[in-house]
Amino acid sequence: MKKIQLTIAAILVFTLAGYSQFRKGSVLVGGNGSFNLGFMGDKTKNGSTTHKNYSETTFTINPQVGYFVVDNLAVGAGLTLSSYATKDTDTSVKTTSTDFLFSPFARYYYHKFYGQLEFDAGSNKYTYRTATNNESTSKSTVTGWSLAAGYALLLNDHVAIEPQIGYSVTSTKPSGSDTKDIYGGLFIRAGIYVYLYK
Repeated sequence: MKKIQLTIAAILVFTLAGYSQFRKGSVLVGGNGSFNLGFMGDKTKNGSTTHKNYSETTFTINPQVGYFVVDNLAVGAGLTLSSYATKDTDTSVKTTSTDFLFSPFARYYYHKFYGQLEFDAGSNKYTYRTATNNESTSKSTVTGWSLAAGYALLLNDHVAIEPQIGYSVTSTKPSGSDTKDIYGGLFIRAGIYVYLYK
C-alpha cells in the first residue's frame, strides 16, 4: 500500500513540477521561425564563362511575448519584420518588399500540447527601381489570422522547442484599391521559447 501511495505522490509531484511553466504569472518569450537571414543567387555557366543572373536577400525576425493570465492560458503579441530584395544583373532592376506586422495571440495548454489563435495586422511596402534609378513604390494593408496546434518539448525547466502545424489566411489590399489578394494554406513550423517563472 505504501508503494502505491508513494508512486501516486511521485506522479503528482512530477506532473505539477513538469507544468509549472504554464502557471498564472509565467512569461513566455520566443518565436516561431523567429530569425531568418538568406542570400541566394542564380548563375548560368556556358563553357568556362559564368554569368550571374540575379541575387536575392531575405531577412525575417519574429519575436513573441506572452503572459499567463490564468493557469494554462497565455495571451500576448508578436512583431514580424521581414524584407525581401532582388537584383537582376542584366537589367539592373532592383525590387524590395518589406512587411511589418503586429500579431496578438492567445494560447491554451493541455499538459504540453496547446492550441493557438493569432491575428495579424500591418503593412507592406514594395519598391521597384530601374537601372536609371526611376523608382515606383506601392503600399498595402495586410491582415490575417492563423489557427495552430503545437507541443512544448521541454529541454529543461525553462527552454522548449515547439513544433506547430496549422492553417493561416492572409489578405493584402493595395492603398487606393478595392481589390484584395487573399491566400492561405497549411503550415508547419518550429520555434524556441523560454518560460520565465518564479
